[in-house]
Amino acid sequence: GASLVAAVVSLSAAIAFCRNKGPFADFMMVATLILGGLPYCTLVIPLYFLLFQARFLDSLPVIALFLAAANVPANIWLFKRFLDTIPAEIEETSVMDGASTFFYYTRIVFPQLLPVITGIFLTTFINCWGNFIVPFILISSSKKLPAALAFFQAFSAGDPGQYAYFSAWAVVYYIPVIILYCILRLGMTKIFVVRRLRA
Repeated sequence: GASLVAAVVSLSAAIAFCRNKGPFADFMMVATLILGGLPYCTLVIPLYFLLFQARFLDSLPVIALFLAAANVPANIWLFKRFLDTIPAEIEETSVMDGASTFFYYTRIVFPQLLPVITGIFLTTFINCWGNFIVPFILISSSKKLPAALAFFQAFSAGDPGQYAYFSAWAVVYYIPVIILYCILRLGMTKIFVVRRLRA
């Protein structure tokens, strides 16, 4: 969920930055990058007290939104760098041919963005899946623990001699990332093959 939210918000913001060029847009882009450079793990403690007061502590949707927001600035920069490489003449030509803005982005821009979207989605998923500090501080219920934190607690509380069990758990921990990578990789390969056959 965090990966999907981060990808959609980042792409929308990058399109807005590309369409509104000027000193204010450049300032906002630089400010976004500076905010993205802050270590978001330091924001977890103030967020803990804020969520405690609002009684939203131990909430998975809130944690997913926080992790998505932490990945948005870098993703905006990546999307914007790719969108800046698309010549402005393509949009002008599509407008002259009678294409709407929606048609331009869905039929021309998004197919070219698929490798970038795939890479950003996978990177954000890995960052969220392997995150340890945020769930460690914001989750108190043992039933809601993510895989990394559950593995840590099982290793800390269990018998150190159970290396076979912990090795199997480590393999299971990596399976979702590998499956997601294979699905996205196969999907991208099929898209490129279909494009070449049509050409």
